[in-house]
Amino acid sequence: GITDKFEGYFLHKHPHLLTTTKLTCLRAFDDVDQYACPPQLAYRVPYGSCKIHLQHVMARQIFMTGNEDPNPPEMLPLETQQKIAFSRIPRAQRKFSDVSAANKSAFSKRKIKKKTVKLHTVSADLEDLPKPGQIIGYTKDSCIYEVLGQEFINSLSANNTRLGFNRRGGVLPLDNAFCLFINFALSETGALPSSWLYRNDFLENGRCLTFTVNSERAHEKALVNFFVENGQSTEDRKVLLFARASTQTKFMYCGVLACEIREREDIESGDDGNYVNLVLELMEYDNLIANVPIGEPSTFMEMVSSHTAALAMERELLAES
Repeated sequence: GITDKFEGYFLHKHPHLLTTTKLTCLRAFDDVDQYACPPQLAYRVPYGSCKIHLQHVMARQIFMTGNEDPNPPEMLPLETQQKIAFSRIPRAQRKFSDVSAANKSAFSKRKIKKKTVKLHTVSADLEDLPKPGQIIGYTKDSCIYEVLGQEFINSLSANNTRLGFNRRGGVLPLDNAFCLFINFALSETGALPSSWLYRNDFLENGRCLTFTVNSERAHEKALVNFFVENGQSTEDRKVLLFARASTQTKFMYCGVLACEIREREDIESGDDGNYVNLVLELMEYDNLIANVPIGEPSTFMEMVSSHTAALAMERELLAES
């Protein structure tokens, strides 16, 4: 038999079969005011469970002999007990008061949704704009925050409010300004992605820049109408340009803009004529390329040179094909 085989030392040679049982008296069963659910379900018991025994709530924990004792039983929070009690009520018998009690804690812990302020209703701080050539950040949000001013941004946080705008758009209107965003999308090799639909050409050594808009989009149509009426940024409303060489670089503030509207020359078959070519003039161009050591190009001019070279390379490849 087993006794003969192990010479009376079976459990000594198989200690993993030894277990220890620990009983803990938690509370008298009749003290029901302390519970929102059945008392035997109101505790978290590591390696065990609770039962009612001799009118007391008893916790039994079973663990391997020689191991450290498990943590003692803990009473569950009242909110958790309420949910347990609610889950035990048959669905057909549930009352509104039961649902409210079970969900009260969930409602109290639910994250309060931030209010949204539409960007086109907010005014930029036109008296304290960034300096031309200033590097802002990787996101459009960082550029918008710079234009709105720190005081306004602080008020958003204080009032649990967020700005609402199309973060994929290239034209973002404010109440007294338009913010234009250009990503030249140069790859690591300096080439333009073949899938890039919009082309931006620098003219006059970077003083001017082509920019295409879709007049079917409300914000872009509003920009075209503004330039038709005014031709350039005004004291009351300015058009601001932010540009970057690629998605791996930060946006640069390039100053306020004037504009000339031209007929689109690259109309393809099936084009419905909704696209409009703008030639943007950087009115602060001289400031943009200034304030750099003599003989060294500005960051803006480096972007102009790289993009112009990429376009030239692309045209050569197209001519050869």
